[in-house]
Amino acid sequence: VDIDKKCKMFTHGNYHNYYGYRAVAAFDQDPRLRLFQESWFRGREMLDVGCNEGLITLAVAARFCCRRTTGVDIDNVLVKRARGNLREMRSKLTQQLSDMQRGYGHRHQAPQPPAPPPAAS
Repeated sequence: VDIDKKCKMFTHGNYHNYYGYRAVAAFDQDPRLRLFQESWFRGREMLDVGCNEGLITLAVAARFCCRRTTGVDIDNVLVKRARGNLREMRSKLTQQLSDMQRGYGHRHQAPQPPAPPPAAS
């Protein structure tokens, strides 16, 4: 084993694919999220130090409606992945919103005002 190569690989204690072994269906279903209370986050600013690829950071922000969320990590590779995950999440949410708006317009008509009462005879 090349010691120099191994030391470079995990120089900060991080390792890539950290979330891979959990094998959950979606990042927002991580069992650790059940331990968090909504009151800790709703409408507040959140700082995740050591955010890794940002998956839990994004899940907390989305699930608990943080006012502002910042994730930091010492590993530049993981920060790049976190940014990519954020872009992917934004893109998916934007598409879902667009689909919902389009679907609403095709399936529903704008509410009509009530018909006037019949004229008295």
